[in-house]
Amino acid sequence: MLLPLVLLLTARAAAVLADVFKRANQRAGDLAEVADQARARGQTCEQAYRSLGN
Repeated sequence: MLLPLVLLLTARAAAVLADVFKRANQRAGDLAEVADQARARGQTCEQAYRSLGN
């Protein structure tokens, strides 16, 4: 009788963990996108500064 309960709790824990990983992966993707944009903007700024002849 205890085994089905253990299996149910294990399945629930696995589902929660999968959801946590999914959210972490989504957040990592969001942060990577922001970092990519910041890098591109920084490079544009550097190019503009260099074009001033300094």
